[in-house]
Amino acid sequence: MHTASSIEFCIFLPHDLSLSLSITIDWNDVKKHKYDQLSESASQYQGPANILEIGHFTWDKYLKETCSVPAPVHCFKQSYTPPSNEFKISMKLEAQDPRNTTSTCIATVVGLTGARLRLRLDGSDNKNDFWRLVDSSEIQPVGNCEKNGGMLQPPLATIGEVRGSEVLVTFDGWRGAFDYWCRFDSRDIFPVGWCSLTGDNLQPPGTK
Repeated sequence: MHTASSIEFCIFLPHDLSLSLSITIDWNDVKKHKYDQLSESASQYQGPANILEIGHFTWDKYLKETCSVPAPVHCFKQSYTPPSNEFKISMKLEAQDPRNTTSTCIATVVGLTGARLRLRLDGSDNKNDFWRLVDSSEIQPVGNCEKNGGMLQPPLATIGEVRGSEVLVTFDGWRGAFDYWCRFDSRDIFPVGWCSLTGDNLQPPGTK
């Protein structure tokens, strides 16, 4: 009989919602474990407050019912001790654009939970918010791009050309350094005055 390895993870959604899930992974080359072995393996996650019992869900019972073993701590790359979160709402930082990993943008902290930040790219709306751990390499302090010779994508743009259903977005004052094509109905472009309506900060044109 196949056994399985279980891990717990959390999906962060827009509007400050999060969904905690557990998944079971089947392994063809692992023999069936007895329940007492499962309990012993699961005990590594127990602390003074028995974190195996969360709400109505009990890890111990779930592992027994599914003939599963918890993935041991050494399988995970991150530290088992969560990093401290000293960020505050409205703080600015530089973040890798989740839609274009080669682009670094100005972002604002709009939410906090545990060791995670809810980020919003300046000039965007809450439909494009995303979450990052506070020690993620995809977020950096303000000035990091300038210090290391990187390119920071500004949020102020002009339509440089139209081609069918696509428009060429050019960032004012940056001489084509960040130009890109997108559809005319993209949710990443907004009419003049949008930031004043939403309260977002609008970066002035570049000088390069």
